[in-house]
Amino acid sequence: MESILCLTEVEKDIYDSILFAIKHGKTEFSVSSKADMKQVSNLVKIALAENSEYFYYDNCKINYSGFGPKRIVKITKWLSSLSVRLYVDKFNTESKRIIDKVIKNDMSKMQKILAIHNYLVENVTYFGGITGVGGYQHYHTAYGAIVDKCAVCEGIAAAFCYLLSLVGIESTVVNGTTQKARDYGHTWNIVKVDGKCYHFDVTWNLKNKDDSNFPCLDYFALKDSDLTKRNWNRNLYPLCNYDDLNFFQVTRSIANSDNELISIAKRQAKKSNGLYIKCPYLNYLKSDEQYCDYISNIINANFDLLSLMQGGVTFRINEEQSIICVIK
Repeated sequence: MESILCLTEVEKDIYDSILFAIKHGKTEFSVSSKADMKQVSNLVKIALAENSEYFYYDNCKINYSGFGPKRIVKITKWLSSLSVRLYVDKFNTESKRIIDKVIKNDMSKMQKILAIHNYLVENVTYFGGITGVGGYQHYHTAYGAIVDKCAVCEGIAAAFCYLLSLVGIESTVVNGTTQKARDYGHTWNIVKVDGKCYHFDVTWNLKNKDDSNFPCLDYFALKDSDLTKRNWNRNLYPLCNYDDLNFFQVTRSIANSDNELISIAKRQAKKSNGLYIKCPYLNYLKSDEQYCDYISNIINANFDLLSLMQGGVTFRINEEQSIICVIK
């Protein structure tokens, strides 16, 4: 499947060299000495994530050597040649089992994406330990997420990318940074659906999920402008300017005033034991506590919503996306 990356001719040559190497079991390839080595490393990570059947290559260890017009890029494997077949068989078997379990022939593309997303959110644990074969590297690969059900963001994004490829859906991984107390590395996905591209962050949906049956789709089919606290190489990735498949757009659950919030809350309260609403107009609130107080006051002031508070509720707040979830 063709990559959806926006590659220059030079980057395309590097990407193709990486693919040729991993598909032929090689552990080194050459690039021009003028190539940006940081970008080469990034392309190695992306190529391995987009082709996760080669999960046994170490995406954390990339070295360079050589002088003159060419430099040698050296990649390694975290599995011995004798172990590769065994692990590949496990990976393929479990990947097929997942697809057979969650995908039906009559599903639309978006239903397939949602089914795979939900499987990963419900079954994978965010974990970056060093135990097991491969240690640190293990949890940065699709194998960790798909077989062991434990991975960090790199492994989760690679697993999402690979499982989507099995049902014919194009995607890639974004290696960027996200701002909290400081910038730190993070990996998520861009998925292409009928010519339009969207951001998906399975890891953050997993980490924001609670123990209830309520969905967590905070980072599902987002636009570039929804990710104001993230940085990535925008020249390398396609534009994501659509939100027509976003959960809150599809379910008409975006409130831009108190009146809209109350109207949506009343509609949702009739169908479920909770609320799940995006409120961009409340983005001036600075803490979970402020959001909880604001929403509690609105609910308590509306007779039709009072039953929501009886017996106590749990709040789940996403300040970055101005999303409130009230769970009965």
